[in-house]
Amino acid sequence: MKKKSLKTIIKFTQCLTTLSLTTVLSVSGVNTFPFASTSSLFHGSKAEAAVTIRDDYVWLDMPQTGNQDDNWSCGPTSAARLINFYGHNVNRDTLVNAINRDFVIPPSFKVPDPTWDKPWGTRRVDIRTGTTPHALRDVMKKWEGDNVKLERKADFNNLVGLLRQGKPVLALLRVDSTEILGTTWPVMHWVVVNGFSASEQKIYFTETGDGETYEYSYGDFQSKWDWRVGTGLASEALHKNGVYSKTMIWVDRVPSEVLASNQPDMPSDISVSLGNGKVINYFESNGTGTLARQDSGEILQRYSGWHTSWDQIVAIRTDMVLFYDREAGKGEIYRIEPQGNLTFLYRYDGWRKTWSNISSLGNSRVRFVDDNNHSEIYSVNDDGVFFDAN
Repeated sequence: MKKKSLKTIIKFTQCLTTLSLTTVLSVSGVNTFPFASTSSLFHGSKAEAAVTIRDDYVWLDMPQTGNQDDNWSCGPTSAARLINFYGHNVNRDTLVNAINRDFVIPPSFKVPDPTWDKPWGTRRVDIRTGTTPHALRDVMKKWEGDNVKLERKADFNNLVGLLRQGKPVLALLRVDSTEILGTTWPVMHWVVVNGFSASEQKIYFTETGDGETYEYSYGDFQSKWDWRVGTGLASEALHKNGVYSKTMIWVDRVPSEVLASNQPDMPSDISVSLGNGKVINYFESNGTGTLARQDSGEILQRYSGWHTSWDQIVAIRTDMVLFYDREAGKGEIYRIEPQGNLTFLYRYDGWRKTWSNISSLGNSRVRFVDDNNHSEIYSVNDDGVFFDAN
């Protein structure tokens, strides 16, 4: 990977405009490079492949879809790159034009503005917050529907875990602050987080102003992502519009470009939570699977040798899973041992119905729904044998 050392990268842009009657503060649309401590810049000519996924390193090359040229649109600019990465023919202008501007400028606030003749005078202050998280999520849903997820006060390990699955993440960072009327206002900025290096403790993100990728140390990134505003006018304005620290937005499916890249640690076709902080991942492309920690993506056990393409995996209990092959009309039950190995328990061949969905109801009970939306409920014993639960 080619790197270019930088001591300081700052583009001076007017982010704060004071008018005679109205103060307009850009909170989440900064057309600037506000990370002077950033040490490295990655160019599109880098030797790194467009997609690289390993347990300790992820690189997802973001497409060039147009750069931010104003003081508010870092959100749709970043979202355009992410949505385009998922195969949709969109650019920055597409997302900017689709944003509901009603959610870009929240309601005005009256603040004290005493004068000699009007000691109780006030004036109006508009807080321009750029694109709020819910507005950005909603516009992305036009292309990815309910696959688009928004999480506030998220966990850093969960963010890294999404990257390990090949899913880039939009993160809302506090990159600066300014003082107005005795209140400290944070300057917020949306970026695409597109990789990390565990060995170097680095997070990689794509900047909106030039489309290049920069890096933060884990510590620097988390301090900007996990920001504080205290209480008062700034806190009221942000929280009223759903702006909280550690906010991230992502598309909860693996991009086709990532699947086609044939990574050694390929993102799974099916990922099933066991309810105990662990997940089973299944990789149809090579008939393998993993047992991993849900928060960090750390792999605890690898599975191989499956000769069947599974359509669904159901966690019946924290220590038992059902693998279902719809076309063959069969299923297999496995126990997950404490060390993570899978022990075969029971095979079901020739189910007379084709199940469109199988789901766990808890307490070792499973619901089977056929193509006519008729459901049947069964319980399973410790040997993996189903019996009528009615």
